[in-house]
Amino acid sequence: MNSPYNKNNAETQLPRRRLTVELIQGPQYINGSWQGKPETVARLEGIQAEFRITKISDCVQANASIRIANLTKEHIQLFTTFCPEHQARLQGRRLRLYAGFEGKDYCLMYEGDIVQALPTMPPDIFLECECISGYYENFTLRTFSIKNELATYKDIAELAAAAFKTPLDFRAKNLDRTFRNFYFEGNLTQFIDKYNELGSATAWYDYGNLIVDDFTPPTGEPAATVDMRSGLVGTVRPTPTGISFTTVLMPQFQLGQSIKVISSLIPNASGIYRPHTLVHRGNLRGDEWFTDFTAYGNNYAKGK
Repeated sequence: MNSPYNKNNAETQLPRRRLTVELIQGPQYINGSWQGKPETVARLEGIQAEFRITKISDCVQANASIRIANLTKEHIQLFTTFCPEHQARLQGRRLRLYAGFEGKDYCLMYEGDIVQALPTMPPDIFLECECISGYYENFTLRTFSIKNELATYKDIAELAAAAFKTPLDFRAKNLDRTFRNFYFEGNLTQFIDKYNELGSATAWYDYGNLIVDDFTPPTGEPAATVDMRSGLVGTVRPTPTGISFTTVLMPQFQLGQSIKVISSLIPNASGIYRPHTLVHRGNLRGDEWFTDFTAYGNNYAKGK
């Protein structure tokens, strides 16, 4: 069968798919503290694998399932967890996935802690991995406040990053509003929800960073457009708060990002949207290589 992702397929003109899996040995929990520094111990390319990654804007945790075929014995031993899930998290091993197309939109798609990795039975051996990102941040409670002094969006984000001991990637450029009082108590998911209620800025947690952006290009137009030419698959599907739609795999898109969607089949659904759920799914043994979006419309409060 001629895959639609083969360069020789003149109908679709889609380049070859590309997937890279890295195994990171991070700090390990030893004698009551995290010890060690992150180190890449394996990098796999040209593998046969399938994956499903789910990211939700109001939740710090992002789950990933990946099945990797025909690994060497050494790699299976490196990846396999020989203990229960709660102990596997303490081993500090992480998976990092890069995906996209050759020469186009190939980038980091996911990074998370391995909670389970087990091989299947012969003859066609898969290593089945389950990963979670943001697990500890979601179960760590912190309290901080600003009283009787002016604070910017960045000031508040820096307080949160310091409290949760996570790097801050502050990308917003057009946030002028200040706040005199701000009090917070809870976990990182609850902070992100409260921060986003301030308006104008969008915060989320991904790749081990607290990220804040206002997605405001200099022209005032969204930086990205999704239509049939850029990879929209099928038609958009209206929802009570916006739309859902599917594209070819687009790991470069982020939660909360302002996207202009153009639908030739349902013109009334065209407009500006902000994704609140992303599902990346792919199978290098089949033709699945897609991203499913569920997005708020700009006239819906959560999407502003």
